[in-house]
Amino acid sequence: MSRIIVKEMTARTTLRVVCAATVLMMGLAAGVWIGAADEVNVTLAGHFGGEVDAVAVSGNYAYIEQRYDFVVLDISDPAAPSELGRLSIDGFICDIVVAGNYAYIADGDKGLVVVDISSPTAPALVGNYDTAGIAYDVNIAGDYAYVADWENGLVVVDISNPTAPAFAGNYNTAGGAHDIAVVGDYAYIADGYNGLVIVDISNPTAPAFAGRYNTAGGAEDIAIAGDYAYIADCWKGLVVMNLSNPTAPALAGSYDTTGGANDIAVAGNYVYVADDCNGLVILRIEEDWKNEWMGKDSDGGTAVTTNELQDTIHHWLGDIPVRGYIMSSTDLQDIIAIWISG
Repeated sequence: MSRIIVKEMTARTTLRVVCAATVLMMGLAAGVWIGAADEVNVTLAGHFGGEVDAVAVSGNYAYIEQRYDFVVLDISDPAAPSELGRLSIDGFICDIVVAGNYAYIADGDKGLVVVDISSPTAPALVGNYDTAGIAYDVNIAGDYAYVADWENGLVVVDISNPTAPAFAGNYNTAGGAHDIAVVGDYAYIADGYNGLVIVDISNPTAPAFAGRYNTAGGAEDIAIAGDYAYIADCWKGLVVMNLSNPTAPALAGSYDTTGGANDIAVAGNYVYVADDCNGLVILRIEEDWKNEWMGKDSDGGTAVTTNELQDTIHHWLGDIPVRGYIMSSTDLQDIIAIWISG
């Protein structure tokens, strides 16, 4: 696998991470323009007061943490969110995931907590599994909850009966499991100073080591999009990993923010980084998608064949992403010019 070069502003790289807007720190309530080509006007639509450190949204409801309380909000009118129900929970709510009629909560030193939300006005505590570590994050896949349990690594909990969650399996990572993303047969863990750890969960009762990459910073949060993992690596900023082979994750790119990257979200070609005292950093990801049809990835040269051109047109007509990128008319013209030149 060839190494992918990352630069801030170049005409062409295999993967470019370009700072689209370095910092957004203040003034969101007044409206902030993001980006150059596709501008988005961000305005304040609504507000619910108090200290909030975790949120999940499903339908017309938002589920939030306020200190030691689990709170259900009606957000059918975003301009006027209103409280419907509240439940006091022992522990500190770090993460909330909603699946069906239940909210699954990573509850700090109290482990995994399950709340019945079938009645929004009367959320009820129905289950708990007290993990051995500190539950920072949780993902749900099928009948299992995957918990990032800090110094206890990955804990798998059987939730086939949400009222009686039970231990299913554990893989003790060497760092501090802070965040987790589950895709297919693998759990991708932001493991603090231990970097990225990938665990095979094809058998949830016997999770096994699959791969690791030392990110050099402190991996605190992770998001998966396609074949890439985007990691908030604390003092090292954003780290992008190629996951095409989960047993051998490879560095694809990076961008060193000036703060401390601790949370991350990916939407389309943009990565949003919570950068501590440096505010919100927005980065644009651009992969050299043209290699899909030319260069070493296809013919071994720079020519575009007629079949490749037809495939290009097919993707362009259908707005079908190529390695996560939607081609423009100008992109198509570039490919056609190469085809004509032979």
